[in-house]
Amino acid sequence: MLGLLPGVALGGYALTSLQPGWIKFATYTIILPLILLQAAGWRRPIRASWLIGLPFGWMLGILYSVRLSPALP
Repeated sequence: MLGLLPGVALGGYALTSLQPGWIKFATYTIILPLILLQAAGWRRPIRASWLIGLPFGWMLGILYSVRLSPALP
């Protein structure tokens, strides 16, 4: 939860400073390989959840703020 707040702030800043096409490109560049890896059946359990929690929260906050923005079609 602590990682979401800075991520939303960073995502909001990215919306004001970057062009929508670049934001879409970066979003799909990050998400598409992860989707394809899961579709191929490659899954690994997260053992140190405290270690991955903050970076995951940042990325999730950025993606939420970018995808929920009315500026992007």
